[in-house]
Amino acid sequence: MTDRPFLRRGPSGPLAEPGPTGPTGPTGSTGPAGGPTGATGPTGATGATGATGATGDTGATGATGATGATGATGATGATGDTGATGATGATGATGATGATGSSAILSWGNDNVGAGASTRFLSPWFEDDLAQTTTIVWDAPRAGTARNMRVRHNVPSGSATVITYVLLVNGVATALTVALAANVAAGSDLVNIVAVAAGDRLSLRATKAAGASPTDILVTTELA
Repeated sequence: MTDRPFLRRGPSGPLAEPGPTGPTGPTGSTGPAGGPTGATGPTGATGATGATGATGDTGATGATGATGATGATGATGATGDTGATGATGATGATGATGATGSSAILSWGNDNVGAGASTRFLSPWFEDDLAQTTTIVWDAPRAGTARNMRVRHNVPSGSATVITYVLLVNGVATALTVALAANVAAGSDLVNIVAVAAGDRLSLRATKAAGASPTDILVTTELA
């Protein structure tokens, strides 16, 4: 090759300072989409629970629910103290008078009727003494009929003298009579019946001849 002096490169000069950056060019068009989306990675560990937030406002009251079934009865509690006694109420009206009872028992009695012949009158109920010679009466408590006279010589004597016991109504002897020997313990008249009005005077007469008297004499009759 022929040496051409006019084409010979001279030494390089110093580097010039870089010029200013030119303006940004327009954005190029989006390149084609990349490959398919990769698989979802594993779920990470649950993070720590955050602090409790502030309590929200109270919501509106809900509708009342249906009434539940009645529960079992509880045990009975202890008895309380007795309260103060209340005021006495007004007296009620008097009820009707009840029916008359079926019967009453009238009785007479004395320790004895004496040893001599005599007429004596026994005391109502019983008197531990010699029967009197004057009349002793009781008033009949109600109307009815005297019946079933019974005589008791609780301690008979050794005498066979007969003593006659008679019911008197208003001083008049009636058919209700028992004749009993002094040495016999008991006798009765269960046959005769005598009408008695309320308030009639009743007495019991004992008549005897001489002879030892029994003691503790009792006479009863039923007023039915």
